[in-house]
Amino acid sequence: MASREAITTPSLELDSSDGCDAAKTSEAQPRATASSADTASRVGASSASALDAKIALKTSMANSSTTSGSVYNGRGAGASTLGALDEKIAAKISMAAEDASKITGASSIENDLMAKKVAKKNLESPRYHKNDEKSSDKMEIKAPSETEFPNKNTEPTVPRASPVVPQAYAVEEEEGDEDNSDIQTGLEYDPDKKPKFHQSKNFKKFTIVTVILMIIVVAVVVTVIVLVTKTAASTSTTDIEETVSATSVPTLSPTPAPTTLLQKKLIGLLNSNLDVEEGMLTDKTTPYGKMFDWLSSDPFTSNLIENNNGIEDSLKERSVLALAFFSLTETSSFTACAPFTEGMSLGNDEDEENCKYQYTDAGTDEKITEMRKRWVSNTDHCDWGGIKCIADPLERRNLVEGSDINITTQLDLPGMNLAGSLPSEIGLLTRLVVFNLQSDGSLQNYITGSIPTEIGELTDLQVFKVNGNQMTGEIPDQLYELEQLQKVNIGFNKFSGQISSKIKQLTGLMSFFASNNRITGSIPTHIGLLTRMEKIYLSDNELSGTFPSEIGELVELDELWLSNCTGLSGSLPTEIGNLKKMIKFYVNSNKFSKNIPETLYNMANLTNLDLYKNDFTGTISQDIIKLSELGRLLIFDNRFNGTLPIEIGSLQNLKYLYTHYNDFVGNVSTGICDTVITGISADCSENPDTGKPKIKCICCNSCCQNSASRTCVDM
Repeated sequence: MASREAITTPSLELDSSDGCDAAKTSEAQPRATASSADTASRVGASSASALDAKIALKTSMANSSTTSGSVYNGRGAGASTLGALDEKIAAKISMAAEDASKITGASSIENDLMAKKVAKKNLESPRYHKNDEKSSDKMEIKAPSETEFPNKNTEPTVPRASPVVPQAYAVEEEEGDEDNSDIQTGLEYDPDKKPKFHQSKNFKKFTIVTVILMIIVVAVVVTVIVLVTKTAASTSTTDIEETVSATSVPTLSPTPAPTTLLQKKLIGLLNSNLDVEEGMLTDKTTPYGKMFDWLSSDPFTSNLIENNNGIEDSLKERSVLALAFFSLTETSSFTACAPFTEGMSLGNDEDEENCKYQYTDAGTDEKITEMRKRWVSNTDHCDWGGIKCIADPLERRNLVEGSDINITTQLDLPGMNLAGSLPSEIGLLTRLVVFNLQSDGSLQNYITGSIPTEIGELTDLQVFKVNGNQMTGEIPDQLYELEQLQKVNIGFNKFSGQISSKIKQLTGLMSFFASNNRITGSIPTHIGLLTRMEKIYLSDNELSGTFPSEIGELVELDELWLSNCTGLSGSLPTEIGNLKKMIKFYVNSNKFSKNIPETLYNMANLTNLDLYKNDFTGTISQDIIKLSELGRLLIFDNRFNGTLPIEIGSLQNLKYLYTHYNDFVGNVSTGICDTVITGISADCSENPDTGKPKIKCICCNSCCQNSASRTCVDM
């Protein structure tokens, strides 16, 4: 620790005996300078307190005035000098303090405290005030009222800051001023201590920047919200403006668009009822997207959703029918009750909404013409052409405009020029009874693809007709699970695979049409369990095996078509004699052989008997007379022998008798010639080997020869 010797400020002694010459003043300046430097080395380790700085500044003023010989006339003169030297003194003090700290190594805090205590002691010294009085009496200059010269024997308290000002002086506090704030500030000052962050200039800058940034962020957020709100409102307005006001005119895109809320609700309903994802609905190039686009702008659909009465069943069925329409008209258009378009040709009583619908009833085969509504119009779908509904007996709530809840039971669109594939959602029409998309004579449908497995969901289905299309694949097992089925017609397509033994489950089946396909395998014996069966059409397939005797159990059977299944062979079972209701029996163009059973003649209701192009042998029995209803007997191209029984002439309904390419001999009786009116043929041409015909016929309109050439000549 530095020594605590007294540090005082040297002064010029202005006693009357010494005089006021400049020599003494000049002699005192080197001493003051040296003394000031020594003080700076001991005190400069710490920053000078406010009091030290004040003393140093006023001392410099006094010395400057003494050196120049100027006379102070009050405190104002010193003030003018103080301003000029202020900055230089402060810089010098700081430099001296740093040098002193390095030399002495003393603690800056200790030096500072010691300097302040000495300064305070000098201020309180009586000698200080005595010298001050002497100087005032003997000098012609009047010292400033706030300043007094210290004792001449003390050392200066502040280092000399300028060579021009060689001497410092002590300052006496004004009388009555006991404020020691400068001393206290100096005692508490710690130059190594950093100010608190919240008191620093950086904190103020940080605060200002933070506030500005917060204002900017708030402004940006508000701007974004306003823009998004305006955009949403503009989009909603645009969507509404793009729609056309609702009219009664049915179009592919009914006009009034529902609100966004309705569209969202519609998507939810379609997703839950049809299990269709939103992405499929928004793609307007697909049948799903077209369906959703139409439903979204269909006023009838909007009413269903808003009223929420029977919405699930009605909306589901309306959606499925619309989906079926867009799926089956992608490359074609309806031939009847199509959606109205400009320039469309209208028939009598037809207009933009009403249409004339002609079709063949699938249940009765009756030709029907009636006025209906156009498809995908803003009308109840139960009124569209080919659609029939019944009131749901379990639901009597009000729907739209007070009508009862109707359930779609009939989809009857034969020969409507339909093309495309059936959507799997067709299985959602669970109350459907009639499903008829067959071709109808000259009016065709061109449906492709397979039968959806979802067809098994139509548990009320009784009629299923898709014949005359271009469908492929196997008959799904689910079709055999529809126990209510009565009529199945899948003929004239390209179905493959076998007839499943599950057909036995269709105990109510009355007709099964599967002709002109690519069905393979044998006829399942379980078919004999279908005791209500009336008609079986299996012609023109790739069947193999034998004629199942179980068919003889089908006592209600009146038509059996097994022609042109080249894989069928064997003999006809005697059980066929049980088929007493048989009207049309076609087993031609197969490989059946042996004699025809005598029981065949028990089928007294036969009108058509086609046995041609097989390998039957034996004779034609006289019991043929039992077939009194027979109008067509085609037995050509077999190996029958013997003579034609004259009993054939008793068959008054017989119109066609084709017997050629057999081994018959004898004559065609005149009774036969008198009976058969339309057509009769026999091997009545000359045999090239014998030069004689095998059989004589004077009434045949076609004579053939059963030889290698196998030729026939019209007579």
